[in-house]
Amino acid sequence: MNKHYRKYEMTDEELDQWAFPHVMAMTGENLHSKVEIAEELGYRDMQIDRLKQLEVLCQKLRSAHIAMNLTLITQLNHDIVCHLRKRDESAF
Repeated sequence: MNKHYRKYEMTDEELDQWAFPHVMAMTGENLHSKVEIAEELGYRDMQIDRLKQLEVLCQKLRSAHIAMNLTLITQLNHDIVCHLRKRDESAF
């Protein structure tokens, strides 16, 4: 089995902010066994994966909007050039 966790030494400030609230929550929710804790971590992994998928979709949507805007700009430039040409032709 691959290791999922690496040893990371948190500073006291990081422990206060990130680790101890989880210890208190797990204690308050009676999550004492490895299976119970692993289940909670698995659920969080699932949520993180869904957020990552959503992020990819949002990036694709943003790219599509940019592409659409570039297409629109190109079309508008073309329309302006055609309009200017027609104006110049009618001046003669």
